Amino acid sequence: MWEFDKFAHRLSEEGYCAYGTNYGKELLTAQAIVPSLYGTADLESSSEEVAASIDSVLARTGAEKVDIVAHSQGALHAKNYISRYGNADKVDRVVTMGASLHGTTLNGFGEILATLTHALPRLSAFFASTAAIQQLIGSATMNAANSYPDTAPGITYTSMYSTSDTTVTPNSASQFAAVPGANVVNINAETVCSPTVAITHQEMPSNPRM
Repeated sequence: MWEFDKFAHRLSEEGYCAYGTNYGKELLTAQAIVPSLYGTADLESSSEEVAASIDSVLARTGAEKVDIVAHSQGALHAKNYISRYGNADKVDRVVTMGASLHGTTLNGFGEILATLTHALPRLSAFFASTAAIQQLIGSATMNAANSYPDTAPGITYTSMYSTSDTTVTPNSASQFAAVPGANVVNINAETVCSPTVAITHQEMPSNPRM
């Protein structure tokens, strides 16, 4: 959650109630040695964690709807909450940054990782993490996720992506496909927010231009 600290403070200063959650901590992986690193566990279980957190916020605040701000795989969890779990009536707006909405090729490295995963699944999951492998384009997890609509009627969606993002590639993987009744805008953040300065995948949540 530390990536969103600045955004959360700004939202609070503007009168919004900002909530967040750490989810998806996989213990049997090389990344587990980094205490602040989350989002490495199975995507299904992470989506369930995020859904429970959102419902908890609604219950505590008495609000009818939430606005969701998500980075990277967080977009998948927002999509699952709305389209898969049937909670469209609980969400007003979704804003994503560098969303791995349709998976990633990892700038070409995805094919190598997929090959290694087929040959050495446990070793690959240990070094790359379960979540990283599941987000590869063509994985069973992503194929299942893509069977659900990106959007839902009555919700406003904004996806900000960057041509300097080499983690979620291609950029089209970050873009929402609109269903009738959904308000969708996909934005190249570099052309709008930072035409002369590159915005990488990791920088998106903390970059003031976003």
